Amino acid sequence: MALQAERLRTTIARCYEFHPYYRELMRKAGLTPDDIQDLDDLQRLPVTTKADFVADPEKFRLRLDGGPLEDRVLAQLMYTTGSTTGVPSAVYVTASDHFDYMLRSRRRRDFIDLRAGDLVASLFPLTPFPMGAYTRSAAEVSACGGAVLFTHPGHASGPVTPHRRLDEVVDLVVVNQPTVLWGIASFTLRFLRRVADGGGRLTRLRMVMVTGEHSSPQLVADLRTAMASVGGAGDRVVNRYGSTEQGSSMVECTPGSGFHDLAPDSLFMEVLDPASGRRLPDGEQGTLAFTHLNRTGTVLLRFAVGDLAAISHEPCPHCGRTGSARLVAGPVRSGDVIKVKGILVNMSGVCDGLAELAGVRDFQIVLDRRGDRDVLTVRVVTDGYPDAAGARVAELVQRTAHVTPEVVFVDGDELMRGVEGGKVARVVDRRSKD
Repeated sequence: MALQAERLRTTIARCYEFHPYYRELMRKAGLTPDDIQDLDDLQRLPVTTKADFVADPEKFRLRLDGGPLEDRVLAQLMYTTGSTTGVPSAVYVTASDHFDYMLRSRRRRDFIDLRAGDLVASLFPLTPFPMGAYTRSAAEVSACGGAVLFTHPGHASGPVTPHRRLDEVVDLVVVNQPTVLWGIASFTLRFLRRVADGGGRLTRLRMVMVTGEHSSPQLVADLRTAMASVGGAGDRVVNRYGSTEQGSSMVECTPGSGFHDLAPDSLFMEVLDPASGRRLPDGEQGTLAFTHLNRTGTVLLRFAVGDLAAISHEPCPHCGRTGSARLVAGPVRSGDVIKVKGILVNMSGVCDGLAELAGVRDFQIVLDRRGDRDVLTVRVVTDGYPDAAGARVAELVQRTAHVTPEVVFVDGDELMRGVEGGKVARVVDRRSKD
């Protein structure tokens, strides 16, 4: 807590002088650095939303005048999606930010179990803009003494492209025999199943790290089964949660444990009342927000990530870790609650149910408007016996969402067609927003 408060004071002082957005915000509110001396005082600042950031990302770049060179030199430029314009938003990483990330990666080796000598196959897609997970994987693995095999899946954006089709990725990974796979959860499962279907073996594989989307208990179980099916040397699945803006990851020590904040000296996590922005006590669910404590590139204070969660500072019952926050409920995307035929439906619950259905390998929910009525279609990739799977899908959606769906069967390649960022959008709402 003392180190967090010290770093917060330094960050606030810098923002007051050199940060375009927070300089203007604090001066309009009549605040000075003397008014924000500890974590409780941080509540005097209004919440920063995703909309605030994507409206003008350049205003969130700290522009220091003087000081150490590494605080001012740009080491990496990443982009985050989510803008209504479709244009990705820039996230600036200075040399000191980059070094800090690598040092934190090295410190947490005993938690994530990245080892010297590991070969990590990155299954993150090669996108038109540098995405955080793709870019940071090299920094994290190299800091731990390992190496990264970049496989470059994705969709071509022009006539000349370095992207590899899924079968080419399979061939490349089988030849190199990595010890770890790291990628978007659903794509990693699809990759492992394609290896098994082709008779491939990954006998050195001992761990899979997944991120980028919600991983249900069933998905974790499926990943373990898939690792065994390719002759893996282990079945550990490490579930990670983070964002490009955050510049870090929260990690489960074991599936279902809740996500641990592994960077309390660089990030402060809080849960806020969605209406008032008031900080909520441990155990109460609200909007998850973070504050950078040690960054000199893009700096965000009380940034609401758009997810609902609850945190705890009690020792973890699984690993005993203390001294940092742990998500004990969520994260759940706040946009997952959607109105269908006049009824509010928690789509994350529907998706969890579909992920656990026997015979369903992958799926996507599509909402359309036909005339004056809503139509919910579930696009399903099945293991076989589509009639039985279709009946199970229809029954589950009717029971959980009180909507009778249309069920359409597609193959995995069709479901992935046009996907950006390597993950299927589980819910696509095509209805007019008017």
